[in-house]
Amino acid sequence: MKKEMRRILKSAVVFLLVMSMVAPLIFTTKSEAAKGYYFKYSDVSVTMGSKAKKLIKAAGKPIAMKKKKSCAFKGYDRTRQYTDFILYTYTNSKKGAEYVNGITFRTSAVKTKEGIGIGSSKQDVVNAYGKSPNEFGMVMCTKGKTKLQIKIDNNKVSALRFLLK
Repeated sequence: MKKEMRRILKSAVVFLLVMSMVAPLIFTTKSEAAKGYYFKYSDVSVTMGSKAKKLIKAAGKPIAMKKKKSCAFKGYDRTRQYTDFILYTYTNSKKGAEYVNGITFRTSAVKTKEGIGIGSSKQDVVNAYGKSPNEFGMVMCTKGKTKLQIKIDNNKVSALRFLLK
C-alpha cells in the first residue's frame, strides 16, 4: 500500500512539474489574438511585432522589395510588395530575424479577421469595430500592440493597414 501511494505521489509531482513548464506555452498561444489584431494569409497568422518568416514564405516572391538601414533599430527595414498587400518588417540587428512592423492592404482579396477589406461598406466597418469614421474619413482602432487604420471614401473602405503601436 505504501509503495502504491509513493508511486501515485511521484506521478502527481511529475505531472505538476510538466504542467508548470507547458502551461505558459499553451496559454500564450491561445491568447495570441488577444495581443492585437492579426493578419491571416494562406493559413499563416501574424500579429504586429511577431516574426515574419512564415508569412514571407507563404506569400512567395514579392513583386518588389526595398531594404534600408533602420533609423529606429540596429538592423534593417524591409518593404515587400505583393499583389494583395505590402509587408513592412524590421530587424533588431544586421543579421537578425525579421519582425512584422506593418501591413497595407492593396486589393479586396485580403480581409481582416472581422471580414473588412478594400471595398467594404462604411456600415460593415461600424458593425465590425463599433466606430464611425472621423471628419477625415478615418477609423482608428487599437488592440494590444496593433493599430488598425481604415480610410473610408464615398462610404467604402479605400485603404486599410495594420501598424505596430
